[in-house]
Amino acid sequence: MSILSNAQNVQIHDSTINNAGRDQYNIVNHSTTINQTGSADKIERKLRKKLNPDFKAHIDHDKLCLDGTRIEIIHKISQWIYDTETNVPKIFFLHGPAGTGKSAIAHTIGKQCKDQGCLGAFFRFDRTFSAERTPSKALKSMAYNMAINLPEFQNGLIEQLDCDPYVAYSTSLPEQWEKLILKPAQLVHHANPVVIIVDALDECGPQEGNGPRRSFLPILMDGVQELPDNFRVLVTSRLENDILEGLTKYANQLHIQDMSKLKHIKEDIDKYVVHKMQRAIDSGNFTLDQCKALAERAEEHFQWAFTVCKALYQEVKPGINVKRRFEKFMKLSTDLSNSHTLLDQLYKSILEEVLDSTDNDAMKEYRKVIGQILAASEPVSKSILQSLRSSSDHYLKEADHEKGVDAVISWLGSLFTGVNELNVPIRPVHTSVRNFLMDETRSNQFAVPTVEGHRIMGVGCIKLITEELHFNMCNLPSSYLRNSEVENLEELIKMGISPLMSYACCYWDIHFTHISSTNGMLNLMEKFIFGYSLCWMEVLSLLDRMGIISRSMDWMIEWLKSGGVSMMYSLRITNDL
Repeated sequence: MSILSNAQNVQIHDSTINNAGRDQYNIVNHSTTINQTGSADKIERKLRKKLNPDFKAHIDHDKLCLDGTRIEIIHKISQWIYDTETNVPKIFFLHGPAGTGKSAIAHTIGKQCKDQGCLGAFFRFDRTFSAERTPSKALKSMAYNMAINLPEFQNGLIEQLDCDPYVAYSTSLPEQWEKLILKPAQLVHHANPVVIIVDALDECGPQEGNGPRRSFLPILMDGVQELPDNFRVLVTSRLENDILEGLTKYANQLHIQDMSKLKHIKEDIDKYVVHKMQRAIDSGNFTLDQCKALAERAEEHFQWAFTVCKALYQEVKPGINVKRRFEKFMKLSTDLSNSHTLLDQLYKSILEEVLDSTDNDAMKEYRKVIGQILAASEPVSKSILQSLRSSSDHYLKEADHEKGVDAVISWLGSLFTGVNELNVPIRPVHTSVRNFLMDETRSNQFAVPTVEGHRIMGVGCIKLITEELHFNMCNLPSSYLRNSEVENLEELIKMGISPLMSYACCYWDIHFTHISSTNGMLNLMEKFIFGYSLCWMEVLSLLDRMGIISRSMDWMIEWLKSGGVSMMYSLRITNDL
């Protein structure tokens, strides 16, 4: 049988096989088993190449709710998912202030749905990854997720991509929704629920008049109504102005839940605090009464409780023990009249313990280090931060700090993750930390402008590229082979392109848009473009990130123009690429 000529271990009983044209066949038989070696992997690779999904935006098991907490809301969402009534809203909108535990609920529901086999897609936005986690990236990642999880969706998606290979690169969000999500979803006819989860919608980009975020909300709200009746979409978000407008407009189409209206919040936080402080309780340094007091003080903010628990374990200064720190944090409740939020007061208190704001040298170093972390396009490790800092300092002839990144970050383990590991990405423990540090009206003397961080990262990236990048970084056996034809390519890439070089090649342009185009920066850029751009493109090809090239050139032209460089010079530089 020619249509199964490459199949192995085929068993067919009383089946009908129809040739649907090209490489597609409809096989109607519940007792058919086809183990065609590599076919599923081949399809998955094709979709990955076409859609370039963000695998890091999926469920994070470190963000799950503690067992025995949030029982009521998890049960409520589960009932909504499996409710078969025709008038059930397809969207469940969970909203609340920063730090109230929305994401933990989303990730818990995501894992539950995955375990039950009804998860279609999960995507979490994150301001830390703002350059990558765009609405367009969300649609492509969700389409990939559903193609992997739903065979009918996969067939429809492949058909759409075959008919229009350029839709994945389209700048039109409505077109991407229609072809990557809606049309394939309309081919999913089984009765089981299909759950899509969008976490942290408010972090999908800035509130710009005509930006992607502004157009994404109505696409999501209107588009979901056209999905099959068994589809359910869970959305979590803070109520920023544009989100609130959308929520008001589409209220009759949504199941809306305010986090502050949930029951048993303090009891759940008490359980969480006891769990986190168990080691201190066992050693006699903390009591159950203190856990209860901390939970009461946290109000509805799980993040406040989480941060305090981390801070109580964090070493800061000699003589400051768990008891003294606990007493200090509990006193923060006495004055909220200055409009600072509960989390703002906590973050400021932690920084005051570590930093002397009157020490200009210490504060300058603090702003450089934290500025790098906040400016990074994706979280990077201590070793990468230090390497880029050293490259930048050397080029700009600035004195290296004695301890570099360690001088600051090792003391801030309650606000940042990864501070005690050399090769673990460092990132704020919560988006509210980033927002606090970047808003001077809230963080005052501890505010961190990211301009300096972008300068360090940008100059460090280009210096690294111009010093260490060379032809055939991965020692490929031949230039005449396609990447797909090279044996053990992933291993060769891992050995030849370090995480540091990968970051530099992928994100130098984003940092440079924040740097003034002075003569020194222009000379550095000229050296890169005329001497290393082809090697840079080779690395991007191996990393499957070729789309960065057009983005870099668009941004580079604007950067050159902003510095007063003539259009002819700008075009000469970019045309040489």
